[in-house]
Amino acid sequence: MAQTKRNLKPTEFQPASHPSVAKARAGMLSPAKIALTVLAVVLMMALGFVLTAKSLTVIVNQTQEATVELKGGFSVNFGDRFLLLPGEYRIEIAAPGFKALRIPYTATRDDSQQLQVDLKALPGKITFNLNPANATVQVDGEPVIDTTLELEPGTYEALVQADRYQDTNVKFEVLGQGITQEFAIALDPNWGAITIHSEPANAEVYVDNVRLGTTPLSVDMMAGQHELRLEKENYQSASQTLEIRAGTEQTLPEIVLEEASGQFRIESDPTGATVMLDGRYKGLTPVLLTLEPGHEHNILLTKPGFRTLDITRKLVAGGSAQESFALQPTLGRVTFNVSPTDAVITANGRQIGLGPTTLDLPQVEQKIAISKPGYEPFITVITPRNGIAQTVTATLMTEAAARKARLRPIAKDPTGAELVLIDPAGKGSFTMGSSRRDSGRRANETERKVQLTRAFYVAKQETTNAQFRLFEATHDSGVAAGNSLNRQTQPAVQVSWQQAAQFCNWLSRREGLPLFYKEQNGIIVGFNPEASGYRLPSEAEWEFVTRVNATGERRFLWGETFPPANNTENFADASSAHVTGRIVANYQDGYVATAPVGSFTPGPYGIFDLAGNAAEWVNDVYEIGTESEHIETNPLGKQAGDNYVIKGGSWSLSKLSELRLSYRDYGARGRDDVGFRVARYAE
Repeated sequence: MAQTKRNLKPTEFQPASHPSVAKARAGMLSPAKIALTVLAVVLMMALGFVLTAKSLTVIVNQTQEATVELKGGFSVNFGDRFLLLPGEYRIEIAAPGFKALRIPYTATRDDSQQLQVDLKALPGKITFNLNPANATVQVDGEPVIDTTLELEPGTYEALVQADRYQDTNVKFEVLGQGITQEFAIALDPNWGAITIHSEPANAEVYVDNVRLGTTPLSVDMMAGQHELRLEKENYQSASQTLEIRAGTEQTLPEIVLEEASGQFRIESDPTGATVMLDGRYKGLTPVLLTLEPGHEHNILLTKPGFRTLDITRKLVAGGSAQESFALQPTLGRVTFNVSPTDAVITANGRQIGLGPTTLDLPQVEQKIAISKPGYEPFITVITPRNGIAQTVTATLMTEAAARKARLRPIAKDPTGAELVLIDPAGKGSFTMGSSRRDSGRRANETERKVQLTRAFYVAKQETTNAQFRLFEATHDSGVAAGNSLNRQTQPAVQVSWQQAAQFCNWLSRREGLPLFYKEQNGIIVGFNPEASGYRLPSEAEWEFVTRVNATGERRFLWGETFPPANNTENFADASSAHVTGRIVANYQDGYVATAPVGSFTPGPYGIFDLAGNAAEWVNDVYEIGTESEHIETNPLGKQAGDNYVIKGGSWSLSKLSELRLSYRDYGARGRDDVGFRVARYAE
């Protein structure tokens, strides 16, 4: 082995170190070792991160220019991919033209994770360039104040409007992302030009009643339909409808104006004459005729009873005239034989004389009235004829006589019952009730002054079971101590006041008369004093019929003495004693209970059973009045009440007090001795 030659150098002498120092130096690491150690640790940590990290890919859909940052933990970014440990993070994304986005994110333990993100674009800047400049814009129905505005990306519709221009709808797309877009919108004119000529010229031009000038005329008009009218003095106006199309020009054919017609007003005395113009009917005077100018026109005026008037008239264009003509009557002679001799004669509302007289009257229908105060007028219609003499004979009746002549003395109701006419007119007042000195007087018979002025009908007989059963088929009048009250010809008893009043309304409906009684839900609640329908007699009418005679007021129907003679009326006689327990001493009438109606001699006015048989409901609410000298006229009592007046004696009454005509009872329910008769006003 070859020997390498080395030069030997002496070392410096170093004294031996202290043992503890030497030991410490032996334990110290060199810098290289420390670096290697750190590197090893880092490599081990990196290897541990790589082995445990998860992958997150963030995908931004709208753009590839987005910047994505992951905050809140350790992560490693590889483009759009991150390595990170599970945990909570915040992702921050920014991109030009889009709103920045910050979202929280929780990294899971999944090895591969993906997040898709949508960014919201920034609004776009929009400018409208409008022609005309004063046009207005609405975007999706909302008015736009400034023509430069910001809008979110999307599709919009703009409505652009301006006076005299056609509306325009424009759809436009806003890109957004802060991009500036300009939209130019020009509106189309909404008018057209029109030229108008007329013959003759210088006619006034009106469009939609607005004056625009005189012909010839060129003018712009808004598109659509318009009403054109040309007017010129002494010419007829001409009208037509114009159809203007936007953006076009048109010239109308020359409009030829016709000369204006003349206006001729005709009046006549008397009025109502027939007017014929050139053989055509034009109405009755007064009338306004339209005459073609420059021509002769034939005009005829005719009226029955007057001579025909034939004239001709000519008017200039636009001229006017007015004339009045007095028609000459053709007459016929009429003689009036009139009584009384100072009666006034009128014809068609005009006084023509005092009768008797002879007059020449126009040969037209004449409504003749002959009248005098206090008398019923006589009215007739005649048509005088030339050469034929006519006579009108009239003898006037006083109003009272004429009124009485109009009224039938006997009437019938729908059941066939006869009613007698009672006319109290002119009889003056009478006294109802009775004097305090009257033996048997009751406290409720206070004296009252009454006057009747209205004629009325009252039934000759009380309403029978047969008649009432036409209204209420199941009605039962019952029995009295074994004696039947139910035979068809006996008076209907066990009838309440309400039932009697309802029967009256039923009669009125059958005959077509206005109802006297007011009903609500089948209950009588009042009455109409003016109605002529059937009703119950008033207490005043009942007393007038029974009590009033030429010398004063009767006390009893048969006279002034008590007891009555046998068979005067059906009262409680000896045969009724076992039923009523009371009788008229030594009196016989042959009936225990009610008798067939009309079985006894009639009383005043030929009316039966006024004093007996069945007592009777009347219309009046029961009350006790105070004595007064005041005269009541046609009293009917209160509208409604709890009890109603009962008048007259009956088969069960016997006392002097009860058989007087002023006796008053009251009630509301039916009784076996109470019936009713009907009445109604005659006019």
